[in-house]
Formats: sequence, C-alpha cells, structure tokens
Amino acid sequence: MVWFSYFDKPDGEDCFQKIWFATKKLSAIGACVAVLDQIAVTHPPTNFDKMARAGHWILPFAAMGAVAAAVTCSIATIRQKDDYVNYLIGGFAGGSIWGAKYRSIPIGCIVGVCSSVTAAILKQSHKNNWNMFDINPRKVERGYLKHYELDLTIRKDPKDA
Repeated sequence: MVWFSYFDKPDGEDCFQKIWFATKKLSAIGACVAVLDQIAVTHPPTNFDKMARAGHWILPFAAMGAVAAAVTCSIATIRQKDDYVNYLIGGFAGGSIWGAKYRSIPIGCIVGVCSSVTAAILKQSHKNNWNMFDINPRKVERGYLKHYELDLTIRKDPKDA
C-alpha cells in the first residue's frame, strides 16, 4: 500500500491525488456528522430516510474537500507560489459549497471564512512544523494497540522489587 501525505509535494503538483485525499477525509467527517445527526436530532424512521439523511451531510462535505483542494492546486499553479494564500482562496471556495447548499450568501461567507482560516492555519502549521493538525497517515504494522507492550498491572510484582 502506498502512503500519501497531502504535503509530500508542493502545491500545484499531484493535484488529482490531493483532491482524492481531501475528498476522502472530508467524506469521513461528513459520515460522522451524519451519524450524530441521525442519533441525536432527526431520528429517521426508514432505511431510505437514513440514507437520504446521510447523503444530506456526506455529499456537501465531500464536495467541500474536492473544491478546496482543486482550487488550492489551481491557484498554486497560476501563482507559482507555495504559501498560505492558496489555502485562503481554496478554503473560501470550499466553504462556499455550504452557501450553495442552503441558498444563502451569508452562510456561504461565514463557512468560507472559517474554512479558509482553518486551511491557512493548516498550511502554516505544516510549514513551521507546528503539530496542530495530524493529517499524515500512521504507518502501523499490526493494529493500533500494542497490547504486549503495555503494563496494565495495578501494583509492581514484589519479586521484581
């Protein structure tokens, strides 16, 4: 399996893989939001309603990731610079998906500004080696928990003391 990190290559390179990465990550976030919405708020009665409600959240999140990554990559190609301004513009374009979804310019502007600031902070955190958002995949050999390395005893063995 090939591991991919969004920041392996500079902006403007490997655009399709970056678009797929952002779409995949934000689709997962949309799925989590959809599950929370169905459990806590809407309580859809049928399976069709559950799937429709999941699409209500997953599709805009996926579109947001795809648009943000595509615009960021396009702007970087046009500007020939690898800096946070690309992410400001791409994040605003991605956030405007929500304005189109709800047919509201204020909602699009608010979500656009929030996502553009988040994207710019993400770029700056990577550029300056701040570990604010851990988006790199973890390379795990077998499972996530190495149970054989954990010491789960309540007290030390008297023979060892």
